[in-house]
Amino acid sequence: MVSALLLARAGHQVTVLEKNQDFAREFRGEALQPRFLHSMVNEGLLSLVQSLPHESFSDLRMFYRGKELTRIGLSRLDAEFPYVTWIPQPTLLNGLYEEAKKHSNFDLRFGARVSSLLREGEKITGVKFAIGGGEESLESDVVIGADGRFSKLRHLLNSQLAYSSYDFDVMWFEMERPPSYAHGADFFLSPDMNCLILPKHPNKIQVGILVKPAEVKEQRKKGAAWIASRLKRVHPMFESFADELIDFKAFTVLEAKIEMVKQWAYPGLVLVGDAAHTCSPAGAIGVTIAVETAIAAVHVINKCAETGDFSKEALGEVQRLREHEVRRVHKIQRRAVGAIVGNPLTRRL
Repeated sequence: MVSALLLARAGHQVTVLEKNQDFAREFRGEALQPRFLHSMVNEGLLSLVQSLPHESFSDLRMFYRGKELTRIGLSRLDAEFPYVTWIPQPTLLNGLYEEAKKHSNFDLRFGARVSSLLREGEKITGVKFAIGGGEESLESDVVIGADGRFSKLRHLLNSQLAYSSYDFDVMWFEMERPPSYAHGADFFLSPDMNCLILPKHPNKIQVGILVKPAEVKEQRKKGAAWIASRLKRVHPMFESFADELIDFKAFTVLEAKIEMVKQWAYPGLVLVGDAAHTCSPAGAIGVTIAVETAIAAVHVINKCAETGDFSKEALGEVQRLREHEVRRVHKIQRRAVGAIVGNPLTRRL
């Protein structure tokens, strides 16, 4: 939605195809790092983002069996924005959408599911999509594939991965914000499980249980009572949630995959965000990285529009600008896996 808004603001005719009927999302990336806010400053969107309902926190606390071990101040990471901003993804998307609607050259079609690509020779000239029980076609100078980690466009292109890593899952759930919860981000370590606790606007918390992929199936077999007893041992704040836990419907499992697509650009099409490179939840930087690539794509497309050149080589500038940084982030995330899932710290404690 960021790229659509910026392209519409630049005067291009923009149509967004959204497969869902609205922007409702659960347990998607909602943390916005300071560098995201710097990007918003550069694109003139900071006031819009800051006007949306949000949370901010500047501390990350680490606990072992309910006792605080250490506190990491995030203020030293950035002088201008010494905090992490937390905006529900539906809130952010709706805010960007409302701003984009102010431009007559912007359109969004909800419930539009892309089915195939339009081509003239090797050049991609648009898409076919199903909507309202029928099928329509949409032609364009360039197609932007911003359709996430399960990208339909990536599938239609038969895109190959440069690499993939899958080391853990996150079992997310939400609960009412307990009085004992201090505003911020907390990481709870215990011999039983590791949990990440984050604020969820306006009055809830979002909790992620970090497990190795095979453990999700094992925990389902052991049953809700088993996981409830472990949650109680992590911290007393989970007692009321655990007491009411009767099955696994309260949990949403996110596969924490890291993926890098080998080729982002094709004649008339470019992949951005999770469709091009998927980050794991480690470091809560996925949205920031995705938006940075989307912004880079806007600047490249603006140049392409000036020359009329939407070739693979011209659009490939997006990957040339962004791939090194994304690879660097992926490398850091892979290094963090042992600490957040493998429990080396709790073994020593």
